[in-house]
Amino acid sequence: MKHSRQKYFKVFSYMLGYPNASFFDGIAELEEWLKGLPPKEARGLLQKGCERFTKWNIMELQKHYVATFDFKDSTSLHLTAHEHGDGRDRGAALVRLKAMLGSAGYEELDGELPDYIPLLFEFLAEETDPVMIAEIEQRLAKGIAKIRKAMDPASPYTLIFAAAEQILPVVQKSGETPYDHENQKPDLEELPYPLYYEH
Repeated sequence: MKHSRQKYFKVFSYMLGYPNASFFDGIAELEEWLKGLPPKEARGLLQKGCERFTKWNIMELQKHYVATFDFKDSTSLHLTAHEHGDGRDRGAALVRLKAMLGSAGYEELDGELPDYIPLLFEFLAEETDPVMIAEIEQRLAKGIAKIRKAMDPASPYTLIFAAAEQILPVVQKSGETPYDHENQKPDLEELPYPLYYEH
C-alpha cells in the first residue's frame, strides 16, 4: 500500500507540473503505468485526466496552466498561500518548510519555492520519515481540497486534484485531518540522499 501511494504521488507531481514540450510523451507513458497501480477510484480519475489532456494542444494547455495556477489565488499551486494567504505568517511557514526539506537532503533547483505542490508530491514519493510524511500529507490534503473546490470542472486538472483527495488523508468538515489530533512535530534528522525536482 505504501509503495503504491508513493507511485501515486509521483504521478501527481508530473501531471501538476508545467506542461513542457515533452509533456504529452510523459502522459502516454503514464497511461500505461497507471494500469499497474491497484484498482482505486484515484486510478480511474487519473486515467480520465489523461484522456482529457489529449484533447488539448500544448500551447492551449500551457496558457490554461498559467491562467489557472499563476493568476488565480484560489487555485495557486503554492501550499502556504492557501494556509496563510499573503500574511506575515506565510514567510515564516516557507522558512520552516525549506528547513524541513533541506534536512531531508532536498536541494532547491530553478528558484522554485519550497511550497510548490508538485515539488511536495515529488518529496512524498521519495521520503521515508513517517513524521515528515504525515505533516506534508495532512497539509496537502487541506490545500488540495480548497483548490479542487475552486477549480473549473471542465479543466483537466480538476480530475488530478480529485484523485489526490482519494489518496491523501480525509479532510473532515471541520477542516481537520487525522494528523491534527496527534500533535506531532516534524523530525528534522538529516537523511542521506538529495531530492531533486526539475520544473
